Amino acid sequence: MTLGGEGPTDALLAEPTEVGQSGQQSVSYSRSPGTGRTRVIPCPTASNRAVVMHPCGDGGIRECGGPSDAGTTGQNGCVVTVDDVRAVLARLPRSSEVLVRDRVKFRVGQIVYVAFSQDETEIGFAFPKEERAALVAARPDVFFFPRESELRFHWVEAWLDALDADEMRELVLDAWRMVVPQRVAREVLGPPAAGHKPGRPG
Repeated sequence: MTLGGEGPTDALLAEPTEVGQSGQQSVSYSRSPGTGRTRVIPCPTASNRAVVMHPCGDGGIRECGGPSDAGTTGQNGCVVTVDDVRAVLARLPRSSEVLVRDRVKFRVGQIVYVAFSQDETEIGFAFPKEERAALVAARPDVFFFPRESELRFHWVEAWLDALDADEMRELVLDAWRMVVPQRVAREVLGPPAAGHKPGRPG
């Protein structure tokens, strides 16, 4: 199984921005006119926690921040954000968060298993490449292939605002399971469900 050392290379980006780090910089989210996509706008604040403005499916905006809101943004039509993913992955054994060329990535050792585009609208994650074509074909509005040079990796990408919280959680936990020893994954997540890849031997 090949999952590159620093993971797939940087994706082409429409709106590169500074990446906000939880507890270091606050960011707000707004809809790009005519695109339906979400872009990140750095906003200065004296607060020491991230304040995130979530555009919801009903056209409203809600503000959240801190652990109490983690993992809830997929509900009621609200988009999932990097902070929501971070809340799921933060305490996983052997996992660490890094910032590489202004991109947030999560890795085990040198193996990247989740990565975001600079504007945080796209998420890439470890996924069995033999199942990737069927996933993209079934839901092309959500999932898409990495660039051609990265097709050799066990990797797929998705629009972050097209995922709900439950689906995001399942995908990123399965990605982590792929890159840790089976014993470690079982201790945290239990045995893999039927059809799931068990992870690395050991």
